[in-house]
Amino acid sequence: MKTFLPVLATQDTRTLGLAMSEQFTIYPNRWFAWQMIPGYFGERSVPYCSPIYVTAVRPLKSGKGELDIEFFNAFYAQGVQDFELRLKVLKRAENYLVADLIYAPGEDSGRCAVINHIEMEWLRRFCPEFWYHRPPSSCSSAAQGSVSIYLNEALLGHDTQHVNAADAVPAPLKRGVRCIPLQRMPDMEPIADLFQRMDVWRHFPNYQLERRADVFFSLYLAEALEAKLGFAVSGELAPEFPVRIGTIYPEVPIDKSYKIDYLAVSADSTRPILVDLKTDGGSRRELQDKYLLASQSVGLGALLDGLLDIFRATKAKRKYFRLLQQLERMGLLRIPESLKDIMAAARLQGAIEASRAIEVRAASLARPEIVYIQPHDDGVDTISFDAFADVVDRHVDPVSQRFASSLREWAKVPA
Repeated sequence: MKTFLPVLATQDTRTLGLAMSEQFTIYPNRWFAWQMIPGYFGERSVPYCSPIYVTAVRPLKSGKGELDIEFFNAFYAQGVQDFELRLKVLKRAENYLVADLIYAPGEDSGRCAVINHIEMEWLRRFCPEFWYHRPPSSCSSAAQGSVSIYLNEALLGHDTQHVNAADAVPAPLKRGVRCIPLQRMPDMEPIADLFQRMDVWRHFPNYQLERRADVFFSLYLAEALEAKLGFAVSGELAPEFPVRIGTIYPEVPIDKSYKIDYLAVSADSTRPILVDLKTDGGSRRELQDKYLLASQSVGLGALLDGLLDIFRATKAKRKYFRLLQQLERMGLLRIPESLKDIMAAARLQGAIEASRAIEVRAASLARPEIVYIQPHDDGVDTISFDAFADVVDRHVDPVSQRFASSLREWAKVPA
């Protein structure tokens, strides 16, 4: 039974001898980054990415740039992670090489691999599920400064916290049983299918992407607004905020409403933000710009007063009361206990009169900001999908990473 000794390192692998050559070289007893194209899933060329621990390298004297390599394939199926492959080097650069995978002499496997120095950022970008469930912060302080120690601890279960990395190596491990089980990762197939359907269905004539994607935008909206506006934004939102028509257009004194996609507010509840989401670059209309500007002009205090007029007139008082409670959590108004008691009862007798005691924080509210979220940036008041994707991409969980990918697709390919 073959064994291998993972090398403990407190420095990047390049300083351990790989930099002696101007071209990238694979050495045994080292961790490397492995990207195989195509991978094992997907219809075309979805790559498979994994850290690999190389245990043996044997260059062949064939004159064809071929070599045999043995390695531990960390993210392959448990129990069959030991690989022996023949590679034909197609390109060798300073920090990586590209090679054909040869499964049988004279046959084209249809696969190639990119092998390169492994680093923390590569793991974060290309192995987000692993990074999310077993981050460097869950390992020792030494692991947080060394990708080799991090992988030894996270994947092989070595305790290096009290080991002098300069002169100690962990005990040998048997082949085929050395990767500690990861916490079960979320099933990505339904998530991938969900976004794949939105990617495709948005091109259909009557499909409204905004109504399906708005909840995903809401998860990252506060961060995106902070990046855009430069001040802290509360995570609490009021979606589909009703703007009473009679409030912004006094000449039309009715209690019907336009809807603003999100009402957001600064962390100190003094700076309201009116957010309009457009998933199609051609769906922004002059009428919407007009009522957004009118809403900005009258101020949030007047908009909240108008909402209370709708509450008093509507038959759907319980739903509107839920919205009022959300606005209270956002620090924009205060609901008296008497109204809360009435709304908790079976009958709503006295609700209209009790609602007149609701306190609106009009005096402390600044003029609302207007922000458009849309595929492309066309002004100081817009957040493009690419910019929004940059914010989403900071999160390494699989849902965020998949949403960021769709955002960039929606920005690049018009519906």
